[in-house]
Amino acid sequence: MSRRVATFGLLVVAIAAGVFVTLRLNGRAGAEPTPGTILLKIEGRFPATMTLPAVANWCPKSRVAEIEAVAVDTGFAIALRENDAVTKGPHPVFAPDQAQQAPKPNASAAVRWFRLMADTVAAPVAVVAYRSTGGRVDISEVGATLSGSVVLTLRAMTGGDSIVVRGRFAGLKVVAMAAGCT
Repeated sequence: MSRRVATFGLLVVAIAAGVFVTLRLNGRAGAEPTPGTILLKIEGRFPATMTLPAVANWCPKSRVAEIEAVAVDTGFAIALRENDAVTKGPHPVFAPDQAQQAPKPNASAAVRWFRLMADTVAAPVAVVAYRSTGGRVDISEVGATLSGSVVLTLRAMTGGDSIVVRGRFAGLKVVAMAAGCT
């Protein structure tokens, strides 16, 4: 094998490895959800990764889109508060009680999951609920479906535990809710 071919091959391998590492560090490689799902990575004392089926419910009266993902005892929800319709771009995340008065568009979020409590013998599992305290929802696709990403900080409804949730959702079917929805 010539020195030029070997050098070229080494260069191709180095570039491929660089692209792979860069994508991994940015959280993109292997982290693309299938259409109609949301992929979540929970960081904190009890880390978890989950993929849930999801849908986006739009209420034209209240101008709120609710992204809902539920499977067994695990649930995730985002309320997107809009001026007229769901918009592309960033939606700052607030605590639910603060989001009502915050400038639109904005969002709030909640998550609950059936988690293993590795550090306790008395109650080895628990269903724990969290609500948003900050973060950002980025909507990248709007229309018949919604796609985007989230980076959220959430605090436990009881106790002082907090978590960071990073996630991506793709191709969530938008369903218009009935008149009078809230």
